[in-house]
Amino acid sequence: MIIRSTFVCWLISSAVVIAATPVASVDFTGGEQGRIVIDAQINDQGPFPFVFDTGSVNIVSLNLAKKLGAQVSGKRTISAFGGPVETATVVLDSIKLGSLTMGRTEVLAIAGGPFTNAGPVGMLGWEFLSKLVVEVDYQHGKLNFFDPATYSYSGHGVRLPMTVHEYNMLVISGTVFGFKATLQLDSGSEAPLVLFKKFVK
Repeated sequence: MIIRSTFVCWLISSAVVIAATPVASVDFTGGEQGRIVIDAQINDQGPFPFVFDTGSVNIVSLNLAKKLGAQVSGKRTISAFGGPVETATVVLDSIKLGSLTMGRTEVLAIAGGPFTNAGPVGMLGWEFLSKLVVEVDYQHGKLNFFDPATYSYSGHGVRLPMTVHEYNMLVISGTVFGFKATLQLDSGSEAPLVLFKKFVK
């Protein structure tokens, strides 16, 4: 399914002109390591560190869900970079990023995995990308959210056709070393390019 994605990502420079005011802006850290780590309030508690990940749906650690007293139910398996992951379902009353609030929403809860050590306690992504224009300003460490109805862009950026695959993965077509490739756009990856062994062979 080809979509007009509301997600935009560029390195801000003087050549970029934005003709809309963001509905919210959030500072992030970790850009130099290829990660976007932001603070979010969950159910009016926190803030807690989350990774903003274009390759993920909204996820919280099971430990955080229990700490918040959120009701955990059901089990399912999702596809992740390292393979299948067992998850549960949690309903949160609210997720706040600065002045931006997402109301009652269902998210996934994961036990262990990437949340076993001190650091981020979850991931935020698709549910925000599907509703807002998201600008990642690596130069200034800011994540800006815009209303699609009033957003416009002028600059030297290039528009790319994008497809949404299973589990809401954002996928673009490209060429790597002269070979056609299907590439996932994933701001949660700490490497600029990851190639699977099958493709390399």
